[in-house]
Amino acid sequence: MENGQQPIYPDPMRGVEQSFTNQSPHELPMGLTKREYFAGLAMQSLAAAEPKWGTKDIARFAIKISDDLLKELEKQKNEAQ
Repeated sequence: MENGQQPIYPDPMRGVEQSFTNQSPHELPMGLTKREYFAGLAMQSLAAAEPKWGTKDIARFAIKISDDLLKELEKQKNEAQ
């Protein structure tokens, strides 16, 4: 799984049979991915800083910021190895 598709708060019990639900663990929702979380943070800042921008512009730019951040983090991780 790509770094950006990993959950922001991984569940250590994921994959373990859970008796309180009739769903198998891999069917349970994982929550926000890192990409979605970073984009949401960027959207908050952009909406506050650029109130004249349209919502589609803010969303597109926030996703670009998120993707760029994930690429840079992966680049630094590879350089450290």
